[in-house]
Amino acid sequence: MTTACARERGPCTRPKDRRKAVERRLAILGLTRRSRSISASHGSDYDEAHACKLREALESLGPVFASFALYLSSRVDLLSPRNCLQLASVPNSGMGTPSSSVRALIGREIGRSPEQIYSAFEEKPFQSRLLFQAHHAVLQDGTPVVVKIIHPEAEEQLGDLDLLPLLQDVFDGKQCPDRSMEAAMADFRHSLQQQLDLTHEGKALEALGQDAEEFGTLRAPRVYRNLCTAKVLTVHQLSGLSLQDVVSSFDLTSEEQTAGKWIKGTFIHRQELARLLCMVWLRQALLGRVFPVEPRAENIAILSNGQIAFANGPFATLPPEAQGNLWKYLIAVSNENADLACSCLLREMERESWPANEQELRSRFRQVVPFRDGGWSDGHTGLGVAEHMFVEWRLASERGWIPNDHLPSFYRGLFTISEVARRICPGGDPLADGLREVRLISGLALFRQMIDRRQLEQQMEKYAAIMIDLPQRLDEMLTLAASGSARLKLQIPDSGKHRRQENSATVATALTLVFLAVLLLSHHVASSVAAGARVERIGAIVSVFLGAMLLRAISRV
Repeated sequence: MTTACARERGPCTRPKDRRKAVERRLAILGLTRRSRSISASHGSDYDEAHACKLREALESLGPVFASFALYLSSRVDLLSPRNCLQLASVPNSGMGTPSSSVRALIGREIGRSPEQIYSAFEEKPFQSRLLFQAHHAVLQDGTPVVVKIIHPEAEEQLGDLDLLPLLQDVFDGKQCPDRSMEAAMADFRHSLQQQLDLTHEGKALEALGQDAEEFGTLRAPRVYRNLCTAKVLTVHQLSGLSLQDVVSSFDLTSEEQTAGKWIKGTFIHRQELARLLCMVWLRQALLGRVFPVEPRAENIAILSNGQIAFANGPFATLPPEAQGNLWKYLIAVSNENADLACSCLLREMERESWPANEQELRSRFRQVVPFRDGGWSDGHTGLGVAEHMFVEWRLASERGWIPNDHLPSFYRGLFTISEVARRICPGGDPLADGLREVRLISGLALFRQMIDRRQLEQQMEKYAAIMIDLPQRLDEMLTLAASGSARLKLQIPDSGKHRRQENSATVATALTLVFLAVLLLSHHVASSVAAGARVERIGAIVSVFLGAMLLRAISRV
């Protein structure tokens, strides 16, 4: 239920009065320390009712508390899956800022009026979220853009961050230790402050654009830096389908759960789309520069050529060491190697002050059964690999392990994209499918490192120099031989060297045949409708690699 308090974007009372209002609202809904102790002695029905009250309270207390609800909805290491899904239903919407305030904000931030910047500017926003709103506009050169602005009164709401500790008594201290909740509140504070500074999002979109140049399935809008500030962000408008519209158009109760349908002139295959989303997100998190922390359906666009575009923040970056370690962790989970998965995960966490039993945690990892322990599935549908990881994260948190600063962003992004994929294709395991795709991409990246372009260019320069000098050298040798001043020494190679030359010739012949077969096969596969440009790129990389091997074998002969 949305109350009048929810319709107000910012507290308009003094801090002391605001604190009393929050405490009174929590008491009315029974969200106190006493209610927490009662919930510990009741079953799942009481827990579900408690989650409903928590969602209602956070939704009604204003944008900061509502944003915290959405944040907690992706912290599956702290809350039960059902509680996360309950909090995810909090709407990320707010009242639009009046057009006069929007115009004043743009003029103040950019230094020019909207009429001077845009040939057309829609005063009514097409999006109005808790923290920002977005408008369609057209630049003077006719380029369609999206103008995103932070609500002017958003900074006034930050005082509610100091009231978040009032929620400490709401959560179960056993399932969600106080130390873990304090760390979560600190992480949320940092995330919220970044979201209110659009320069972070602008830089992230530019980094995403650099990744898109190397990864054709990803797309990022162009950022117009001269029209961007901390409160205003102007980006190129990409034409495509909102994933929210795609999800809403599917009937989850019909037999089309793994099929597809035409949506606004684009055929959407459910299983393929779910796999593609997970693959693109995993690639960005584990191999890319930045990745989206909240890849919700309303923040994702599907372009007509099959590319995926992430819009709206927040974005995050993993350190290279963490990327490599989490990569090993995901592979260990997919291979059901519980001991290696536990070792990799604990490298990204640290012990709490009280002792944490690592051996007992390893034992629990070996006993994980996702459909029994996860809480998402009913025994028939689940999240597969993703659900397995979520259970392990919660086990580590309950036993006193605190994630490092960068890990919650990875948690949140993975849970969010997995939940979106589950809504699109309930009966599959899109994360496992996407992980296999990323492993292929990673393998090709290693091939590219092995046959680095600069090294090939250096080798080709050497061969070219030899070939250029060869006629002159032959001419000199023949001249010397004709004059009788040359002494040519004939050397009969030993049998071992002769065998090595024969082996090199055999290898060169075999490589030639394989090289021709790859060329023919890649041309045949790439010409099919379903393959696309990806097969052409893979074929080109393998062809260059085999060509380099063939050149080396021939040189030995």
